[in-house]
Amino acid sequence: MYFHYFMESTYSHIDRLAQLRIENFIYESIKNGEIEYVDNPFALEEEEECNSQGSLGTWINDKLYLLSNREQILDKLFMKLGGGNSSEQKYVLTFFCDCVFNSSVKLTDYRKNIVKDGLKNGDKQISDNLFCIMNFECESIWYATFKEEYELCCEKNKKEVDEEFPF
Repeated sequence: MYFHYFMESTYSHIDRLAQLRIENFIYESIKNGEIEYVDNPFALEEEEECNSQGSLGTWINDKLYLLSNREQILDKLFMKLGGGNSSEQKYVLTFFCDCVFNSSVKLTDYRKNIVKDGLKNGDKQISDNLFCIMNFECESIWYATFKEEYELCCEKNKKEVDEEFPF
């Protein structure tokens, strides 16, 4: 509740040691966060939800700019996005798209490689999340960095859809 309603107006007034503890809790939550499948006896299929270790981190997605360890958190999010664990990737894509796919995010070589590899592999979720940047922010560094890979990924995904529906 604090993150959602009060953090923006009060966080700078909290003692620095308390801020560091909060930031460490958030980092650890994001580090351990993933999507898990839960049996619901009232649903026809399994439901996806955030695991208990990662739920705290999900509340910070729109307040990340307030944290002093935001770059460390972004690196962890990109690491999860580029890792082979699909439940960790879903965690990032479900709760942190606005943080990760944001033209104000500093693009390190590591972050560039994660996004480029995803686009080269035809990852539709990554290309879908880049849509606004690639179509409406043509002056951004993101556009210049990922233009070729993005266009190739979109072509590849379009061909796959066309092959599925030959009519």
